[in-house]
Amino acid sequence: MIITTGIELKRFINDDEYWPDGSWYEFVEFFINGEPFEDAGIEDSLRDDDIVKMSGGEVTCRTGYILDFERFFKSWRKKQVTDTFIIECDKSKTDDIKAAVNSIGGKIIK
Repeated sequence: MIITTGIELKRFINDDEYWPDGSWYEFVEFFINGEPFEDAGIEDSLRDDDIVKMSGGEVTCRTGYILDFERFFKSWRKKQVTDTFIIECDKSKTDDIKAAVNSIGGKIIK
């Protein structure tokens, strides 16, 4: 099972340079914020800060070649120059964390 964010999953799905021409994914189990979701049109339903769990599935290429979806996603993730993650902290530390992220050029999504 892979855990990601809505924004990262949208970037993955919409990365035309990474996906082989004419390829698609299917049979992936998606859970958005703990709730099961049918994968049809998932990228249109995601908020950037959603927590997405996904497992199984495959990527089918136009040539008929089939790839493991999770392995395909992990390979894509390794090639990215940015990292997206969710931080949980005591509310009294929120401003400190935001300041630290901003001071090193990071971006707060939510």
